Amino acid sequence: MLLINICILFNLYIYNKKTEIERNAFNNKINTLFYQNILLKESLLHSIQGICTLPEKMMVYNESNDCISLKSLKRKKRSLILRYSHLSCKPCVDAIIACVKQFAEQNNQIEILLFSSYRFEKDLRDFKRMNKIFTEVYNVKYLDIPIEKENIPYIFIMDKNMNVFDFFIPQKDMLELTEQYIVL
Repeated sequence: MLLINICILFNLYIYNKKTEIERNAFNNKINTLFYQNILLKESLLHSIQGICTLPEKMMVYNESNDCISLKSLKRKKRSLILRYSHLSCKPCVDAIIACVKQFAEQNNQIEILLFSSYRFEKDLRDFKRMNKIFTEVYNVKYLDIPIEKENIPYIFIMDKNMNVFDFFIPQKDMLELTEQYIVL
């Protein structure tokens, strides 16, 4: 009888441990989804910018610090623009760059422009050395669009009339959303 009780208690202990592990895994999944939900809501609110138009005379600077008008820089009907600054979260930018780089390798017919705000030329050289596919990164101090104030990396589309739309704020924890945005 004692041996049967010990076996029953042991099985009950194992069952409780297994249930506790499953409950913890379930709680972790719920917490992760809650966190992602908050990030998506915040990103959605930031990305609702409508259609903005950049000035045709807006100037950007190349690696040689030559001033180029944005209008003359744009060669195709639509361009995918990645905007980030030296203040942006470095792991976030690296994750986004990896997605954009993969897309650029597979879709060379689409113009991809990188607009950065870098302080030192060394930062730009290091970036270009690590990301060889991007031959030009343009230094842009400020874009006159509302999302710029958030100081976060973002992606948008610019058409031939300098209209910017379809803003997207990538999340390093949800790269599959960035990949879906770029493909669409």
